[in-house]
Amino acid sequence: MSATAPRTALPPQTRRLGTKLGLALLGTALVCLLAFTLMTLPLLRDSIRDDRVLLFVEQSTRALAENVSHAVELYRSRVQTTAASLALLPAGQGRSGASRDALRLLNAAARQPVPGLLEHGIFDLLLVVSADGTILYANTSDRFGDPLNTTALWRKPLRSFPPEYDTFLAARAGLGKHDWYCSMLVASVNPAAADPDVCRLHSIAFALPVPNSSNVLLAVVNWEAVQKILDDVETPMQRVGFPSAYAFMFANDSDTIIAHKFRDPARVNNYGTSLLRQHHLPSLHRAVQQGLLSHRYEYPPGSPKVSGLSRVDDPDFGWTVGLGINDSDVIAPVRALVWRLAGIGLAIFFAGLALAYFLSHRITSDLRHLTDSVRRIGRGVFGERVEVRSRDEVGQLAAAFNQMTETLVARDTLILAQQKQILEQRRIEQELRIAAEVQKRLFPQFRPHFTSLDYVGFCRPARSVSGDYYDFLPVGPGLLGLLVADVCGKGISAALLMASLHACVRTHAPLYAARCGQVISTVNSLLYAATDDTHFATMLYAVYDESTALLTYINAGHHPALLVRPANGAAAAAAAGSALPLPRQASAQPACIPLESHIPPVGIFESVAVEHRTVQLARGDLLVLYSDGILEAAGEDAEEFGRRRLTDLLLRNHHLPAAALGEAILDAVGLHCGAHSPADDLTLIVARVL
Repeated sequence: MSATAPRTALPPQTRRLGTKLGLALLGTALVCLLAFTLMTLPLLRDSIRDDRVLLFVEQSTRALAENVSHAVELYRSRVQTTAASLALLPAGQGRSGASRDALRLLNAAARQPVPGLLEHGIFDLLLVVSADGTILYANTSDRFGDPLNTTALWRKPLRSFPPEYDTFLAARAGLGKHDWYCSMLVASVNPAAADPDVCRLHSIAFALPVPNSSNVLLAVVNWEAVQKILDDVETPMQRVGFPSAYAFMFANDSDTIIAHKFRDPARVNNYGTSLLRQHHLPSLHRAVQQGLLSHRYEYPPGSPKVSGLSRVDDPDFGWTVGLGINDSDVIAPVRALVWRLAGIGLAIFFAGLALAYFLSHRITSDLRHLTDSVRRIGRGVFGERVEVRSRDEVGQLAAAFNQMTETLVARDTLILAQQKQILEQRRIEQELRIAAEVQKRLFPQFRPHFTSLDYVGFCRPARSVSGDYYDFLPVGPGLLGLLVADVCGKGISAALLMASLHACVRTHAPLYAARCGQVISTVNSLLYAATDDTHFATMLYAVYDESTALLTYINAGHHPALLVRPANGAAAAAAAGSALPLPRQASAQPACIPLESHIPPVGIFESVAVEHRTVQLARGDLLVLYSDGILEAAGEDAEEFGRRRLTDLLLRNHHLPAAALGEAILDAVGLHCGAHSPADDLTLIVARVL
C-alpha cells in the first residue's frame, strides 16, 4: 500500500466488526473470570506440588544425604587421625601400657566438637584393644568433657560385647564398621536411662589398626552426631514455607526407622519401628527398596504427605534419608495466591470494559491495512514495507514486520553457518573420543607375572589424548622391559607420534632382550626417518632380569629414574654384588639415588652413540620412572612440584606397595595443583623388588 494513498471511510461491515469485537471481549472476559475462579486452585495446587515441590524436596533430600555421607566420612577420618596420632606416641609406662599422652590424646579426641553441628564431641568411647581382643585402655572423660570412669574395662576381654568385638575383628582387614545399635559397652560405663532423647542411646562403631602396632583403635560414635544433621533441616525448611517438614532415615533393610523427629518415649517414639509391621506403609517400603527419589503416602492416616528419598553414599551402612512435607503446607500459599489473582482479575476486567469500544474500532481499522501488506510479504515480496500508521501495539507490529524483511536473509545465512560450525565441532569431539579410546588400548592391558617384582603403571592425560607413553615388555625368559616416554607437543599430533613410538618399541624390544642401547638406537633411526626436526621424544628404558635382580637401563633425554634403597641395605647389596659404582653404604635412613645416564632424545639426530648402564637390585629396592609432568605440575602460586617433593614423598612412603605408592604420588601432585588442572600428562611406573 502506498504511503500517499488517501484515507477512505470505513464501510458499515467494519463498524459491525468492531461491535462484534467489543461484545466478544466482554463475553470472553466474563467466561475467563469464571473459569479462572473455578480452575486456579486445583491447577496451581497440582502444578506446585508436582513441579516445584517434588523437585525441591528431591534436591533437598539429596543434599541432606550428602551431608550425612560427608559427616560419616569425617567421623571415620577422625578415627584414622587418632589412630595415626597414637602411633606417634612413645610406648606407655603405666598400668595397661597407657601413657598420660595417650589418655590425653583420647580424651581430646572424644570431646572435639563438630563445627556448625555439635558444640561437644561425638565419641562415647575410644578404646585401644590388643591383638588378642583385650581392652588395654580407654578415654577417661566423655564427649562433654566430664570425667568418665572406664578403668573397670581395662584388661577385660572385648569378647563380652559382641557388636564391638565383631567390629574389632573386621578391622584386621582394614576398616571395621558396625551399623546402628544400642551399645551395652557404653551403657556399662555411662548409663543414660534418664536421657530424654532416644537418639543418644544408640551408636555406630568404627575400628582401625594403630599403625606400626598390633593394637586396634575402636571408636563408638554417639548417634546424636547423625540425628542432629537431620534435625537441623527443619529450620531452613520453615523459612521457605514448609513448617511441617522433618527428616528421617531407614536402615539398609529399607524397613527399620533408625532416625526420626518423633522419638519421645513418653509420647511417640518411632526409633526402631518397622514400616511394614508398626506403620503399615508397604508402598513407602517399596519406594525405599527401589531407590525412588520421592513418594506420596499418608502419615499419620488421613494426613497426605510427599517425601523425598535419597540413599547415603556408604556401601557398608546403606542408609536411606527421607524428607517429608505435609500437603497442607503446599496448598496454603496457593489459596492466598488465588485471592490475590482474583482481585487483580476483577480490576483488569472492569478496566477492559471501559476500553473495549474504543479499542475495537481502532484495531479493526489499522489491522485491515496491516493485513493487506503482510499478505504481500507472505507471497515472497520482501521489498514490501508496511505503513506505520500509529505508535501503539499495532504500529509496533507494523515496524517489526519491516525489520523482519530486512534481516530475514541475513538471519538465515547466519543460522546455516552456526549449524555447520556446531556439526563440525561435534565431529571433532567424536573423533577425539574415539582417539582417546584407541590410545587407552595402546597402554598395557595386563602385567606379565614376575614373582620377585611388584610393579604398576599410571598415565593421567592432561587432555583427551596423551603424548606420554609407558609399557611393560616381556623381552625374554625372566626379562621385563620397563619404559616411560614423553613425546614433544600435546594433542592429536603428540598422540599420533606416541602411537608410532609404541609400534617401534613393541616390534624391536623383544629382538634385543636386555640390550637396551640397541632398542634405543633402532627407535631413534626409525623416528628420525619418519618425522621432521620438530618432532622427537624422550625415553627411559630399563630391563629387569628376575634371575639375577640386575637392572639394565638407558636414558634418552628423560628425567633420571629414582632408586630408593631402604635403611641398612648394604648387606643385601654386598651379597648380591653390584655392577654399578653406586653408593651403597649402610645407613639408618633410606636413600634416594638418581640413575643418571643421558643420550639425546630420540628422533633429533640420525644416529646416536648409545651406552647402557646396570645396577644390582636387592630385596626392598624401589624403582620409580616418571615423566616431566610430575615434576612440572604447578600450583596456584606457579611453583612446580619438583624433584625435591617427589624425593621426600618416596623416602616417607617407600614401604607402601607399588600401587598405593603410585596413587600417593598422583594424589600429592593433585593436592599441590589445587584448583588448577595439571598442564602436562602425569605418567609413572613404580616397581619394588620383593
